[in-house]
Amino acid sequence: MSTRLNEKQRLLAEQYLTYADAIARRFRSRWPGAGDDFESAAQLGLVQSALRYDARHNVSFPTYASRRMIGQCIEVLRDYR
Repeated sequence: MSTRLNEKQRLLAEQYLTYADAIARRFRSRWPGAGDDFESAAQLGLVQSALRYDARHNVSFPTYASRRMIGQCIEVLRDYR
């Protein structure tokens, strides 16, 4: 699998960047010590989602991506503790 976003994937990720930031803020408000790590993790989850998303599965991109972004933020918590 390619690790570079094509144009369509890049546009999809850019469209939901504020969504990733909102998820990161939610985690940061509860665990302020980890700060920017949550932003990086949520953005990484967003890019991974854009790479793997397949609309043929009848799941909206925000639903699909939110699971990955939240999962990446949880990984930060595991490392933080």
